[in-house]
Amino acid sequence: MAEYGELMRGIPSPKAPSPKKGAGAARVPHYWAWVASGRHSPTAAERTRRLTTPPTPTSTKRFEPGRPSGSIKSMIRNFSLPQLDTSGTESICGSPLSDSASHLSKSGLLSFKRHRLADTLHNCEDALGYSPSCSSAWRTHATANMELGDYESAVEDWSNSLKGDPLGKSMRWSSWHARAAAKEKIGDLEGAIEDCSEALQQNPYFSPSWSTRSSTKLKLLLDDDGRIDAEEIKELSAAELDCTRAIELDPGDSRCWHLRGAVRMSLGREEEAESDSSKAIKCEPTKDSYLKRADIRAKRENIEGAIRDCTKALSIRQSQSGKDSEAWTQRALCKLKSGDLEGALADCTAAIRHQMDASRPWEIRAEAKLKQGDYTGTIRDCTEALSLMGHSRDRCLRQTIKCQNVSRIQFEEKGGGDICIKQVDFNGEAFSLGIRAGMHVVEVSCAYGNDLWDTRNIGMAQFRAMLASRSEPGVAFTLETEEKPVMGKIMANCMQTLCHRGKANFQKGLYENAAKDFEDALVYDPDSEYAAKMLERSMSLVCHSGAWSTTAMRQRLEKRQALAARTRQEDQLGPSE
Repeated sequence: MAEYGELMRGIPSPKAPSPKKGAGAARVPHYWAWVASGRHSPTAAERTRRLTTPPTPTSTKRFEPGRPSGSIKSMIRNFSLPQLDTSGTESICGSPLSDSASHLSKSGLLSFKRHRLADTLHNCEDALGYSPSCSSAWRTHATANMELGDYESAVEDWSNSLKGDPLGKSMRWSSWHARAAAKEKIGDLEGAIEDCSEALQQNPYFSPSWSTRSSTKLKLLLDDDGRIDAEEIKELSAAELDCTRAIELDPGDSRCWHLRGAVRMSLGREEEAESDSSKAIKCEPTKDSYLKRADIRAKRENIEGAIRDCTKALSIRQSQSGKDSEAWTQRALCKLKSGDLEGALADCTAAIRHQMDASRPWEIRAEAKLKQGDYTGTIRDCTEALSLMGHSRDRCLRQTIKCQNVSRIQFEEKGGGDICIKQVDFNGEAFSLGIRAGMHVVEVSCAYGNDLWDTRNIGMAQFRAMLASRSEPGVAFTLETEEKPVMGKIMANCMQTLCHRGKANFQKGLYENAAKDFEDALVYDPDSEYAAKMLERSMSLVCHSGAWSTTAMRQRLEKRQALAARTRQEDQLGPSE
């Protein structure tokens, strides 16, 4: 409006484009279109006169009907009217509030593209304050929540975007698919399948919907132990058909090939599964692709091929330390199966260096040391693995450790000013003493003596000042560790690791410790014949050795023997009528 007022006063706007002739005149503002409307080339004097004289509009098509065309106020008012987009939610009934919601929603989308998620959420919430039915704001808000990992809020946002979406069914399938992905993240697998089916009804040519429905069916059908019931074979076949349809629509998507390979592996068609995994590698030769094929080859007892795939994965340079650790671990397991114990130990050590909080490398290294006869190393590695898996008897929830050199410990401040261990050097003293990443520092040594100061909610600056004030060698920390639940596949790993440590304790003559390990192993798997047999042997030796806990051991042994005798008698008699 200001620029047009300057033109009305005879002052050309510095931002206005240069006059153009011909077809270009229709794309410039009204005043310059009038200047460029002459059929002859104006002279310098004529050009000056035209630039300093206000135009007289000859057409009223740019103004509202019934308005006097000669009115300057009407001309300015009509020239500055916002041009509403009648194709989206922001222009419902031409509401100015809806138009503000549209601009705020677009600002939120721009912030999202710039990875400014906080601004994205703020702009979208302001847009929804103007127009609660602005579906574009709901969609952008949901996408930002997905990036932040708040999948429950994302499901609510996608649901709100689907309510009365004025875009019609031609675009609603994308919201159905996005909500299915969010539901899969929060564990609502049945709801995810329903949303994928709804999206496919509206757009059957979108391959990610087929693959998402297939992967969700696979997760829903598999039990915790990976076994499949007989009546679920048909459902798995339907999942395979979904993968095949996705591959037909997008043959270059490696995820679809991997997914169909996993479905066929579950159906027992291992050769076809390996073929699909090889095709996925041709589409996208990444670390993950080679590791998935290595897993299939290891299950098919193709150990050499699995080792080659793991080596190839390690040769690919990607910024994925977790994938490097997985590759080292998988190759170590293959070498352990092939009898290369030294190679397995070296790979496990490399995996631990890349990711110290992973329990699987510790388990494999403990098993390799057990086969070598290093029982002390086996017990140490098994204890570390069980601690990482959350085994309650081996996890000290509160402990005080004195460390001489704290320079290799990295600390970080959590919410509220609490201090936690961020990282510990693998080769340092602190790691050997049992200090691990994730532990909470609740007390630290004072300046003199052995007294401890409380470090809760003090902040990083005061915590470093307390460390610097220590005048005596060595610093003691009181550390707390959160207890993690043991569930799913980890239970089987805990049982196997306890058996390995129990066997090492048994070989060293520590029969009481061995009995405790085998007893804990039976808690995770009561049907383990090996654990029951070794428990009975260990408890018998403890009772004969006259240990301090002989009475309790004998009582548990007699109780277990009576239970085993009653079970055998019931098996011989059969079920009662």
